[in-house]
Amino acid sequence: MNQDDAKKRIARIEAMQTGFDNKLASLDKDLLAELLNSADKVLANPKTLSRILGSFEEQYHIPVLQQFGADLLTIKSLNDAYFEGAIGDTMGGHLVNQALFENVQLSVERLMVDQFGIAADGEIVKNGLFDLFSKDTTVRREIQQFAYGQKASGIGVEKFKKNLRRFIEGVPGNPDAPAKGIYKRHYDTVAFDTYQQADRVAQQAFAGGLNMTAFLYLGGTIAGTRLFCRVRDGKVFLKSEIDVMGTAQDKYGGYTDKSTGKFAGKNPGYVAFRDAGGFSCRHHWSALSDRAAMRRRSDLQKSPNGVLTIRA
Repeated sequence: MNQDDAKKRIARIEAMQTGFDNKLASLDKDLLAELLNSADKVLANPKTLSRILGSFEEQYHIPVLQQFGADLLTIKSLNDAYFEGAIGDTMGGHLVNQALFENVQLSVERLMVDQFGIAADGEIVKNGLFDLFSKDTTVRREIQQFAYGQKASGIGVEKFKKNLRRFIEGVPGNPDAPAKGIYKRHYDTVAFDTYQQADRVAQQAFAGGLNMTAFLYLGGTIAGTRLFCRVRDGKVFLKSEIDVMGTAQDKYGGYTDKSTGKFAGKNPGYVAFRDAGGFSCRHHWSALSDRAAMRRRSDLQKSPNGVLTIRA
């Protein structure tokens, strides 16, 4: 359980996220094509959208939703495999044996079901997050409202097609149009950062059950990376340090107002383990074995009872 193992897990998750984002972009293009083909009928009678959208969702959207659920299950499996590396090692003064690992594995599975509403066998939990999301009709309502508004304005078919393209696909940088496509907007609202949050939930739950207290903050940096994440990227932190991130008690930097724990991108109700660097953050927490943590951070030591502490 080291940085290489963590990077492999994160790379798989990032690839799934990219693949899912591409599917959403394709959904927007496919939806636009369907609506443009029937633009004259839709403008004349927006009620026809009920049939068009129902067929589209069945043929195009449901498979994407199914992939979304499969990806969440894969993230759980990736964490299962990651933490199997702890078996036989001593964490926080406690030996991690097969029985302990399997007990923790079951508790993480239950937590993932509670958090995301999808069981390990793919069964959707009634009234869970995934169930409610799959039944959400926001996209359909928004398109119907848009079409009725366009009809009421009295515009012609060609102008309607132009407006429809802007509404469905979005126009980045144009204040008079949505910045993103309609499905991307929808998923950002109801399921934003879900891939990262699923990984963080699993990491925290596994680590807690296996008495692991050291975590590596990984995700790399690009031109737009926030200072909060730049300061922490690639560094090892103990749970006690992570617990106070986003507060005045945090000894690390990257804040716009340290006295209140404010930093760029900090979301309401911020919790460091769940939210990492805040809104739209793609960084991950990866639990490290005690030995790997001490190799990466020279001021860590084991107390007499085997717990990692910071050397005074």
